[in-house]
Amino acid sequence: MKTEQRVPIQLSDYQVPPFLISTVNLDISIYADGAVVKSKLECVRNPAGDAGLPLVLDGQELETLSLHLDGRLLLAGEYVMDADTLTITNLPDAFVLEIAVRNQPDSNTQLSGLYRSADGYFTQCEAQGFR
Repeated sequence: MKTEQRVPIQLSDYQVPPFLISTVNLDISIYADGAVVKSKLECVRNPAGDAGLPLVLDGQELETLSLHLDGRLLLAGEYVMDADTLTITNLPDAFVLEIAVRNQPDSNTQLSGLYRSADGYFTQCEAQGFR
């Protein structure tokens, strides 16, 4: 469990997103040694957004297995990943992004994302501002 305090995100920090995600498909496979989550995102550039901004996705305690853009495997130099975000630049105006990650719901004590409790597996997806 993380012990450091996160910096709150203020309403004044909000920016119009550079991309809109019109469709999300999730496939979740739960195994004894963790869960594999495959997502397929259909994205289009937001006409009201800043065309120069990259796509930035938040995620914590995930092991990235693969990233595909329009069916093509992205190579390490085509994206930037740190402990909390995935950033992809130089994207077309419309694309399909497929991501496969592994996480550990049994050891997730944050009660966010996919986690296991005594009665089963649960997800808690919440807006950043409500943390």
